[in-house]
Amino acid sequence: MKYLTLKQAIEFHDQIIATSGGLEGYNKIQLGYLDSALKQIQNDEYYPDFISKLTHLMHSCIKFHPFLDGNKRSSIQIGRAFIEMNFPWVDVDDYYLEMEDIVVGVAEGKITKNDLHKKLQKILKLKTKGMRIVIKRDGSIEEFDISRIIQAIEKSFS
Repeated sequence: MKYLTLKQAIEFHDQIIATSGGLEGYNKIQLGYLDSALKQIQNDEYYPDFISKLTHLMHSCIKFHPFLDGNKRSSIQIGRAFIEMNFPWVDVDDYYLEMEDIVVGVAEGKITKNDLHKKLQKILKLKTKGMRIVIKRDGSIEEFDISRIIQAIEKSFS
């Protein structure tokens, strides 16, 4: 599995602020919490699957306010980058559109971390058990277990 660095997360935030406006900069202490989250998700014992890792990363970015502005927008973009770097074939268009309201709900405390996990799982059509993914081919929907493919790819890079 590939992981984002704190530097990349900051760069995504800076791009968002430059494009859509807002305050530049970050809170040094709170940014440390985001850095911790970026490291924590690498622990497969606590975050055994991709959706758990993505959930923790996004939830941390929203709730810990590492940036002076744009935390929700940054959370969406950081999540999108994490998805794309690990599953480039997954269509993230639905993710981006649906996450706008969801991150507001998380920030307001209306959506729990567990609820966020379920919503991400549904949006991405990834099932955590067996890493099953839904792929559209020729207008049909197919489902297959990709965990062995992922393991083979990871072993080839080891």
